[in-house]
Amino acid sequence: MSVERRKILALLGAELELTPAAGGMPAAIERAGALLASLPGAVQPSQFEKPGQPAGARADHGRRNLGRHQGRSRRPSSSASAPAAPSRAAGAA
Repeated sequence: MSVERRKILALLGAELELTPAAGGMPAAIERAGALLASLPGAVQPSQFEKPGQPAGARADHGRRNLGRHQGRSRRPSSSASAPAAPSRAAGAA
């Protein structure tokens, strides 16, 4: 989890418990389940487990994105995708 997200959650009053990176998401999800079972009133928001989420996304996202980008691709051109590296003068170290 990014430092920025951790700061935002802490500012909102959340108590964070980070799991070891070696365990990956499966270990984090397992620990979250244990915390949910042991802490009265604990919640775990999850966008992937809302029953209506997939249907709502299919019905709305494409139309919304097409409108936002007026049918144009969002991919940047190759010249805009990365800043140019500074050139070195011949013989410069």
